[in-house]
Amino acid sequence: MKLRTASYALVLAAGLAAVSLSARLVAAAPTSPVLDPRVAAIPVAPIAAASLKLRSIQVPPALASQLTSKAAFDPAKLRSALTYLPGDVPVLTLRSGAQFQLEKPGAEVPPPAATALPATLVTSLKKYQGYIGQAFYGPAKLIGAGAVAVLNSINDHTSVQTAIRNQGPRGTCVAHASVAALEALYKRGGTTKDLSENHAYNIFMQNVGSTCMVDPGLATYQSAGFLSTNRICEESQSPYVNNTGAACATIPAACASNKRHGFVATYTFYSPAFGGSGTYVANNTNYLEALLHEGRDVVMGLYVAGNDWSDGTTESGTIDVQMSGGNPAEAYAGHAMLLVGYNQAQNYFIFKNSWGPERGHAGYLHISYEYVQTYAKYGYVVLAATTP
Repeated sequence: MKLRTASYALVLAAGLAAVSLSARLVAAAPTSPVLDPRVAAIPVAPIAAASLKLRSIQVPPALASQLTSKAAFDPAKLRSALTYLPGDVPVLTLRSGAQFQLEKPGAEVPPPAATALPATLVTSLKKYQGYIGQAFYGPAKLIGAGAVAVLNSINDHTSVQTAIRNQGPRGTCVAHASVAALEALYKRGGTTKDLSENHAYNIFMQNVGSTCMVDPGLATYQSAGFLSTNRICEESQSPYVNNTGAACATIPAACASNKRHGFVATYTFYSPAFGGSGTYVANNTNYLEALLHEGRDVVMGLYVAGNDWSDGTTESGTIDVQMSGGNPAEAYAGHAMLLVGYNQAQNYFIFKNSWGPERGHAGYLHISYEYVQTYAKYGYVVLAATTP
């Protein structure tokens, strides 16, 4: 996710500096549309209908033909849920009243040229080659008895994930998704760690020439390289804070002297809209299934579009494509999460989110195959990491 948060000074002046509650506290989900008491409101003015900041989404005809029966997008619902911070940073208000910063849907840092599939993935994905190369647009392909069943119909990594975090009013979803990937890799090896998203975010901002108080923009895929050349400390050494005051901008001495966690090897891939080509692309749901079936989680950047994100669908069902004028609804933001599973029969992928355990399905989002095919931007897998 990339954010432009020069508005943090305004947010602080409005009272967020007084908020220092830990994002790891757990509270009961609100029963009425009031603000989550752990997360301060972001002071923003309602947008006018004419000021929606949208990005059109182009899909190939083969996918477009699969989307014709999707529900219609209602822009009036979006206008009541979406507001902006100065600099056009979108803020989404959920039905519960909780608010979360998202990514601007504008121009992004061009990704580097795609690299060849690493040898370790060539070997592990060899048995899936025929499946990965099949047409993938549309709902999940159920593996029948007459097919070469290289996949399980359900693959769920939630049991090896660490606790759901809450990014609060800060735009730190990339830090949360990338740290979640590292924690999960450690946990698979038998070690449970709580690593510092605060430190990771500081590193990301330093690498793009900024600080956590003024964020000029960060694309999700950049974090793969930043955590490969830098190391982070543990949560207790640089605790997450819900404001951008001194506690955010300063790396504590205990953290600075214990920087030892990070990536050793990663592989990044992109959707065709971001330069991806061939079969190993971010919107190829067959490829994503194969990675998950091999026990790999995927840090992913997605466009946010439609009303399912804010109208309560996240808690009760699956986020799906909505249509506008015969085309997929335009994107109004972006978001980074960790892809941790799929369910073919129910036609959804499972994403670990960073909006607290009260949102979604106990903190996880179910997102349809067609949505990922339409709105996936890029992703990466962690092939190896430092010793826990």
